[in-house]
Amino acid sequence: YTMDEEEMGWLKTDLDLVLNVIRYGSDKNLFYSYINSEKRFCNLSELTARLIYELANLEIDEGEWNMCKAIEDLKKDSWLEGMEEGMERTIFSLRREGYLKKEDAASKLRLSVEEYCRREDRFFS
Repeated sequence: YTMDEEEMGWLKTDLDLVLNVIRYGSDKNLFYSYINSEKRFCNLSELTARLIYELANLEIDEGEWNMCKAIEDLKKDSWLEGMEEGMERTIFSLRREGYLKKEDAASKLRLSVEEYCRREDRFFS
């Protein structure tokens, strides 16, 4: 954490990739930017990839050591999760305003009525 850019530049092995993953791991924008700017992530050794994947909490496809692809997969997953959350919020709001019946709202979210009510209660509490 305390090494500056110049000191990191002295490390010309995969260790600097690992250290920078740790360094930028707490800020997703810096993390994505770093991963996308460093060409060496597209062809990692298995050992380095396993360590980075573990540090970044990524899933490993055996034989596929491409961080660029992993980051794109993470972005896609995050986008899909955001879309699902947005749809859920919209349905909760429409239900609260009286535009949807409880059963219809649950059906739209593919939930049982009981599960829908639990989620709605948590959302508005």
